[in-house]
Amino acid sequence: MIFTPDNANDRECWRWCPPSATLLLTRTLPDPTWLEPPDLERTGEPPVWVPTDREIADAVRALILTEPDVITYACTSGSFCGPSDNEGRIREVMHGAGAATPQTTSGALLDALRVLGVGSVAVGTPYHGSTTDALGAFLERAGHGVASLVHADPAPWEAEAYLTPTQVVDLAARADRPDADAIFLSCTTLETFDLIAGIEERLSKPVLTATQVTMWAALGAAGVNAIGTGQALLRHRWQPARG
Repeated sequence: MIFTPDNANDRECWRWCPPSATLLLTRTLPDPTWLEPPDLERTGEPPVWVPTDREIADAVRALILTEPDVITYACTSGSFCGPSDNEGRIREVMHGAGAATPQTTSGALLDALRVLGVGSVAVGTPYHGSTTDALGAFLERAGHGVASLVHADPAPWEAEAYLTPTQVVDLAARADRPDADAIFLSCTTLETFDLIAGIEERLSKPVLTATQVTMWAALGAAGVNAIGTGQALLRHRWQPARG
C-alpha cells in the first residue's frame, strides 16, 4: 500500500485483513506537485496535490522486491483530483514501475459501486468544497448519479478536517438523501471500521468508506476476503469495474 506522507492510518487498514494477509506500507516522498499556486486569500482553500509520476514509481519500486500480489495507491483525493484521466494515469505509471496489479482508492470505489449496483450515491467528505466537487465530477464521469455532496469545513491551510467518530456519523447522516442507493465517506485518513455497521443500520443502506473500499478491492484482487461484521460491501466478492 502506498500512502501519502500525512496519512497515519496504518492500524485501521489491518482491521480488514484476515490472518492470511500481510500488508506492506510505504509513503510517497513529501514533495507534492500542486495543481496551482496557493491563493488562500482568493479561494480560502489550499490547492490539492496529485502525485507525480516519479513519486508513484519510486513508491512502487520500494515494494516490488517483496513480490506483492497487489499494490494500491491509498489516497482518494490524490486519485480523483487533477485531469479527468488521473486515476488511470496512476495505475498506468504503477504498472510501468513493476506493479502487476495496480489499484487506487478511487478505482476501488468504482468497483464497489458497480458490485453493489449503485446508481446514485450520497457523498460526505472532510475536504473543502472544491475538492468535494471534484469527487462529484469523478463519479458523474463514471456514470453515477450524485445525490449529495456534503463537506466539512477545514481550516484554510488544511487539506481536510480531522473528524471524531461522532462527527463521522453526523457527516453520513447529513449526506444521506432518500434517493441515494449508498453513502460514500471519502478520505483514507478517516477511521471508520467501527462505525460502518451502525450507520448502515441507522440509515438502512450500504455505507462505503475510503479505507474500506481500498482494503476490500486490494484483498479481493489478492484472492482473499476482507473481514468485518455488518458491512454490506463485504458480502460481495471484489470484481474489477474496469478492463
